[in-house]
Amino acid sequence: MQIRLPEAHSEFETAISLDPNNARAHLHLAQTRLYLGEPEAGTSPLEQAIRLRSDDPNIATAYWLLGTCQLCWVG
Repeated sequence: MQIRLPEAHSEFETAISLDPNNARAHLHLAQTRLYLGEPEAGTSPLEQAIRLRSDDPNIATAYWLLGTCQLCWVG
């Protein structure tokens, strides 16, 4: 919201290092990487978020973001 993506990236990585099972932190790290122009780097945290919260009723958001990362990845 404040266009402070590098700081957000660092904070989400810190959150994951403190709690590797925090699915929301993985999701937002991936989203931040996508916005930073690194969609390939966003796929791994998204896959982890999906594994951690496969029963989440809002799992469609993670799959949508994963598809967006894969679509934008020019690899």
